[in-house]
Amino acid sequence: QQTTSLRTVNLMFSGKFSLLPKGRSISRFAWIPRTVTPYVGAGAGLVNYEFEQQGDFVDFQDNRVFTDRFNSHDWAPSAHAMGGVDVQLHSRFFMSIEGRYVWSDAPLGTDFIDFDPMDLSGFRFGAGFHVVF
Repeated sequence: QQTTSLRTVNLMFSGKFSLLPKGRSISRFAWIPRTVTPYVGAGAGLVNYEFEQQGDFVDFQDNRVFTDRFNSHDWAPSAHAMGGVDVQLHSRFFMSIEGRYVWSDAPLGTDFIDFDPMDLSGFRFGAGFHVVF
């Protein structure tokens, strides 16, 4: 019996490009914002991870079963591509809905011998609120 856990924290920096104008000017002093603005973007960052396995393991040299805890934690570089939409809820309040794919892998710590790097890549989905000043 084993318990496996993986915790990740992402620290990312992104640039985004609006696919449509964010609004339109109707005079020199008046501007009407678009209610829905789709965007795409990309960026890079770091992934902090902690991987832990705890429980019963088999030593394949003598088939002995032993109980142990293995842990690996560190920072790994990452890159990502994203797409989403900004939705205006009120004059100064916006909601963003975004999907992004993150590419990252990291070597496992010294508790893990002869293992390939751990793949931290995958799809992420997020939503958030913004206030414009």
